[in-house]
Amino acid sequence: MTGVLFFSITFIEEELAGGPLRNLSTDFEWLDLLCDEIFTNNPTGMFSYLGSTDLLHINPSKGRNPKWQEKHYEFAGQILGKFLYESAVSGNSSLHVRFTRSLLAQLVGLPVNYQHLVQDHPDECSRVREILNSPDIAKMGLTFTVEEDNQSSPLGILNWIGISRAMKIKNKINVIPEGSNVKVTNENKIFYLNAVAHYELAYKFANEIAAFRNGFCLLVSRELLADISEQDLDLLLCGGRVFNVKDLKKHHRLATCHVDADRRDVILSWFWSSLTNMNEEERLRLLQLVTGSCVLPAGGFKQLFPQFTIGIKGSFGQKPIGIPSLHEISLADHATFEKFETNLLAVVHGDWRQI
Repeated sequence: MTGVLFFSITFIEEELAGGPLRNLSTDFEWLDLLCDEIFTNNPTGMFSYLGSTDLLHINPSKGRNPKWQEKHYEFAGQILGKFLYESAVSGNSSLHVRFTRSLLAQLVGLPVNYQHLVQDHPDECSRVREILNSPDIAKMGLTFTVEEDNQSSPLGILNWIGISRAMKIKNKINVIPEGSNVKVTNENKIFYLNAVAHYELAYKFANEIAAFRNGFCLLVSRELLADISEQDLDLLLCGGRVFNVKDLKKHHRLATCHVDADRRDVILSWFWSSLTNMNEEERLRLLQLVTGSCVLPAGGFKQLFPQFTIGIKGSFGQKPIGIPSLHEISLADHATFEKFETNLLAVVHGDWRQI
């Protein structure tokens, strides 16, 4: 703890009843109630789901009630820091919501990059992959800009991929200085994707995120945050339940497979063997990669919705890709089991240098 937070909590019904006041230093129902009130999907509130996912992000200013100012985000950060501290002490609490990977990364002081765009906006996965795998991206005619219309959806990410919307007036926004004059090439396409991700997931909310993190860091030291990743923070906030491989084998769905039946069976057997070889923390990280959270429903995979889905549609040798909004993992064929397992573990541990 690096700061002290002073405010008053009153349970109105109990106060009117004239009963004894609670000891708020040991009874933390108030903290759970505040978290449920603040960290909820609300189209006019401080936080809302990002796109079609069930992941919370800062609510865009166009939809947010103007009464929510930076001071409120700083207070929300303090409440989240208090929750993290108390849950670490008691070991009993976990949040009932999930934050976007990009927001968690910014809380721990990490930069946003294109992997967060894939995680937080899985609809963009195919387009990101197309750009990364293009042998000559210059033919796409892209520049370091995004296009937004005057009545854009909460995050106008679809506009940057060149989809036009009828009857809309578009504004071209530079994602780097003089971006409209900088062409995207094979040499700078990673920088381009990172710049787009930063603009869409960080820059648009810069003041609110800065206030949120300042409040959070009043209760949790920046030195501690420097030693953890966004996956670690998600695990600390949301906790986890035992990942039962046998339970997942019974309760999963097989999606599109771009290989024949024999190779499909081989790849699936590699996947189950890799899961069995993982330790519990690695399996929970895999769950976070696929669903956006390391927390399972009380009934395990049977109650997970959407159902845990396995697809085999990546290019040969490609690292797995998690699609949280679909609860899907996209696998690819490899030359050997060892290479398959190495790539799966690399992604579980946060290595996204290939997508």
